[in-house]
Amino acid sequence: ASKPLPANAYNPDEFKGMKVSSEVEELFQYITRYKPHTIELDTTLKPFIPELIPSIGEVDAFIKMPRPDGEASGLGTVCLDEPTLNPTDQAILDLQLR
Repeated sequence: ASKPLPANAYNPDEFKGMKVSSEVEELFQYITRYKPHTIELDTTLKPFIPELIPSIGEVDAFIKMPRPDGEASGLGTVCLDEPTLNPTDQAILDLQLR
């Protein structure tokens, strides 16, 4: 009462009638003798943190003064928000973000 083999599994009955040397027959016996080991792998959560490229050397603190009229300014989300004293060259920023 042997267990049925899974699909595409090695079946030694398919290779019994082969005309090969005794060394090769012995090799085929190693296939059926092999028992795979169950190994418990330690897993650690490593979060993915993308590289941050600040525009002026410091990370924007996202502290924005609201507009007096109450409208959304879009600074930092729609257009680049940085001081005008040390602006980033647009071509260099495009190359860094690629």
